[in-house]
Amino acid sequence: MEAQVDSEAQSDLEAQADPAQILEDQLQADVSQHSQLESRTRKNWILLLATSILATVGLAFAMAPLLHDDIAAIWPWAHTDHTLLAGLSLCISILGWYLTEQERRVTSLRRQLLEARRRELRHCKNYGRAVAQTNADLHRGIEERKRIEQELRRLNETLEERVSERSKEAQRHADNLAGAKQVLEEHNQRLRELYNTAHQFVDHVSHEFRTPLMVIREYAAAIGEGMAGETTNQQREYLGTIMNRVDELHVLVEDLLDISRIEADLLRTARRSCSITDIFEQVRPTLQRKADSSQVVLELSASENLPRVYCDPEKVGRIMINLGVNAIKFSRSDAPVRIWARLTEDEREIQVGITDRGPGIARENLEIIFERFRQLDDHVRMSAKGFGLGLNIVKELVQLHFGRLHVDSALGEGSTFSFTIPLEAGPRGGAAPGT
Repeated sequence: MEAQVDSEAQSDLEAQADPAQILEDQLQADVSQHSQLESRTRKNWILLLATSILATVGLAFAMAPLLHDDIAAIWPWAHTDHTLLAGLSLCISILGWYLTEQERRVTSLRRQLLEARRRELRHCKNYGRAVAQTNADLHRGIEERKRIEQELRRLNETLEERVSERSKEAQRHADNLAGAKQVLEEHNQRLRELYNTAHQFVDHVSHEFRTPLMVIREYAAAIGEGMAGETTNQQREYLGTIMNRVDELHVLVEDLLDISRIEADLLRTARRSCSITDIFEQVRPTLQRKADSSQVVLELSASENLPRVYCDPEKVGRIMINLGVNAIKFSRSDAPVRIWARLTEDEREIQVGITDRGPGIARENLEIIFERFRQLDDHVRMSAKGFGLGLNIVKELVQLHFGRLHVDSALGEGSTFSFTIPLEAGPRGGAAPGT
């Protein structure tokens, strides 16, 4: 089949080349004929000119005897001999000029025809070369197609075998994936059961811890106040340590319960009108005991005449305690930890902040610290005990109060954690927000 296509392409090339050869032969014949006609016309023109001259001379000699004294007898007009001769010569010259112009016109038309033939010949030659180039490209394409067909033939010889092998391999992978999926589902089911069990266990343990911790705390406070008799300084120091550890356990239990409520989407707030200074007084004993045990100076200050806020005082107290305990935990000895409150610039919220003089937090870690069960890896924080729940719970509680949480920190200088609480009413008598 390829040989037939090649022969047909060669025949087409020869067929396209024949018209050019025919035109070239016709052009050569036209050029030869034009040369012969031009030579013949030139000879005829010279012969006509010579004949005209000879005819004029012969006429002059023939008329000479008639143009003497007796001319009046045969020619009624006198003194016209020279005019006659001039007129005859002029007529013959005009005839010669006319024939010459006609010959030139014919010659010009012949030349135009020859030039058109030459252009046509050049066009045919160019067309022939283009056809030859096209045929050559076609021939190369045919050769390339032959090569591709041979390659495809070789590939098809082993294609079925490879497809079969791949199909078997794909089936093996599918079987392995199905088995792995089943094992993974079993493991996930087991993990869900373990998680639910651990979740229930933490809930039960946390609830069971709350009552004994409160009892221990109240009895320790009663003993410290002398209700069971006079206490020594050493006993009061021991009671302070007990109260401090009870507070830590109480915060941990509350964190675990809050995490459980957050995961179950059961964490709610009971917001009402309250005073920020009352919340300060509510959290002061717990934070003061923690500061005394860590030898840190605790300062609580609030701007005068602060308006009342609309919040859940217990939850806001939890926020202050978690942030305050963190600040005390990472502060240097004898370094102050200041808890402050002030009205925001737009007078729509109160901003509460906790400022410490601890090691500070790098900028790239400011988002990490709010992730659950996540703590930084520096040696100061590694030495402090904790589960990485406090800041995550703070973030959730601030969002429940429609507030904003912000952190300013510099390495080696300390940190300031601040959050906002909406006012009981907007500025100048706005309505209180809904619960």
